[in-house]
Amino acid sequence: HGLARWLAQLPSRAGLRLRIGLNLPPDFRDRRPEIVFFNRFEYQLALNLLRAACPGLKWYAETRELAEIFHPLGAVGVERKRLPTRVIDRLRPAPPPDRPRTCFLPGEVRPEKGAEFLINSVVAIAAQQPSWLGKLRFRFTSMTLLPHVADFLRQYPVLFELLPDTSMDRNRYWALLHDADLVSCCYEPANYVARASGIFLESLAIGKPVLVSPGTSIAAEAVAHGNSYALPVTYGDVGSFAAALDAFMQQPEAFAAAATAVSAEYRRQLEPATFFDWLLADDAA
Repeated sequence: HGLARWLAQLPSRAGLRLRIGLNLPPDFRDRRPEIVFFNRFEYQLALNLLRAACPGLKWYAETRELAEIFHPLGAVGVERKRLPTRVIDRLRPAPPPDRPRTCFLPGEVRPEKGAEFLINSVVAIAAQQPSWLGKLRFRFTSMTLLPHVADFLRQYPVLFELLPDTSMDRNRYWALLHDADLVSCCYEPANYVARASGIFLESLAIGKPVLVSPGTSIAAEAVAHGNSYALPVTYGDVGSFAAALDAFMQQPEAFAAAATAVSAEYRRQLEPATFFDWLLADDAA
């Protein structure tokens, strides 16, 4: 609304081009019906005001699902564009090949990120003594980890590796991502039915296979690629999680090779030059 008011105050809008990213749906982090209804109303009003204020307006979103959500709210012709980031290649030597493999859960340990599901599932599966026990570790960073969660993880040092990071710069993040053999993007579907995941995209940009949850836009993209680099895990289903881990540990090199095969395409999508070439392109071209 503020942007629409500012545009209306300009002495002239001739030749002005505006690009707006639509990446947070009306139910972002709060799915109460009254909140979603209010957010949809506010979006619809703002998008219509912006469309009227600037004829040279284009919309973009990171996923097809987001485009479909915003279309009835007034965003017509939404283009699919990734938010750019600079992919950093390996900064240090690769870990020794005989070490336990690592499943990495980057970012904040939040329920919608699948942290509680992953932790409780791993503990339950480990009690059954699976073949991968001792050959696969689950790594967490602890930037926002609650003390009782950290204490719980420390009870299982064979399974969980808790890194004492109170901050995370880009180099540290990419170094940890490179060290991973498998990255968990097993997110709660209700929160990721339309949203994109930077971790998912960045993992594939460096050839890391991923865990994904059916019912998310992330899993839909993996299915479109034949699921060759992604292991589906039904969110909340411990048996499904166990089957995915068993499948990965039986042929980790095959999943890594499949992820590497698509890494160049994901790098291209994330390349800042790709985004800014589109952003600054002459509409008449």
